[in-house]
Amino acid sequence: MSKVLELIECCRFSIHDPCRCQAWEAGEYFRHSMPFEFRLDFACRQLGIGRPKDKVIFMLEEKPFR
Repeated sequence: MSKVLELIECCRFSIHDPCRCQAWEAGEYFRHSMPFEFRLDFACRQLGIGRPKDKVIFMLEEKPFR
């Protein structure tokens, strides 16, 4: 957890792809942590932790407003 927060705090750009939160094929692994990491990143930016002034967060989504 501390390593994830350290990376969030020091990076200027953050890219999140929540469409990888579900498996596309049977037996495929996917990232359960993706929504959690996005929330941590957003909270750090809102609270001014790390690089809040120049931090850019990209949210990639397959369908608009999903």
